[in-house]
Amino acid sequence: MSPSGETASLAFDEAARCLAELGHPHRLHVFHLLIRAGDAGLSVGEIQSVLGIPKSTLAHHISALVSAGLMAQRREGRIQRCKVDRRTLFALTGADHNIKASASPLWKTRAARIPPISRP
Repeated sequence: MSPSGETASLAFDEAARCLAELGHPHRLHVFHLLIRAGDAGLSVGEIQSVLGIPKSTLAHHISALVSAGLMAQRREGRIQRCKVDRRTLFALTGADHNIKASASPLWKTRAARIPPISRP
């Protein structure tokens, strides 16, 4: 739940865009890696070593995830660090904001509670 006690929600088209971007296997794999990494996130190099795809291809997929609001990036010196946008993640899954994504599998956290999605 959000600090105010309400479950976060996404507009219908925002949720659809997020889910569409996760429809590509590489993007879904990146998202999964970042969820498992928790708040520390992963560097682009770490993600690339797991996926084994060219840096330019990975940059394209990361750009799509950032654009959809599913992840964020920050520069740490020469390293570009990526992490899941927890607010969007929790809005899509219905999980509480105080649950650490790395602590338990998302599909077990409040699976029956789906966040409200407002229709256009």
